[in-house]
Amino acid sequence: MVAIILFVQTADIKQRLGALEKSAREGSGFSFGGLPPDWRDAANPAQSLPLEEKDVPKDAVKLEVTAAGFSPNAFTAKAGEKVTLAVKSADQWVHTFVFDAPALKDVAVGLAYQETRGITFFAPKEKGEYKFFCNVPGHRERDEVGTMTVNILCFSYGFG
Repeated sequence: MVAIILFVQTADIKQRLGALEKSAREGSGFSFGGLPPDWRDAANPAQSLPLEEKDVPKDAVKLEVTAAGFSPNAFTAKAGEKVTLAVKSADQWVHTFVFDAPALKDVAVGLAYQETRGITFFAPKEKGEYKFFCNVPGHRERDEVGTMTVNILCFSYGFG
């Protein structure tokens, strides 16, 4: 009886590993035994591995999240602009960073405590306010929320 149970569990594990390998080959963003996706590729948003402060790009928008919320809790971007975020869990809790907007569904970062990760994406082409939050149960309700404001680039010309 024990041998049959072990065989079934082993078969299930092999089936799951096979599915992971297949999804990696098909470009799902999951990397099985290889390098992770390039987190600086704005066309294919993927979170980075944990970053040291020295590895955070100088032009990155730096956000920290704690039980008190995001700091800063707002930033701006130009429509269609490449945006690089560096998000840090600055307390003893795990956190996430996700947007409400379906257009930004691929922009997601998961953080262990005291961890920094990056992600790069293109801001939406539509002007507006895009809400982000931590989707760990209970965290949004304790105000771990913020807003990315997307503006359209405008030119003004002076005459006279």
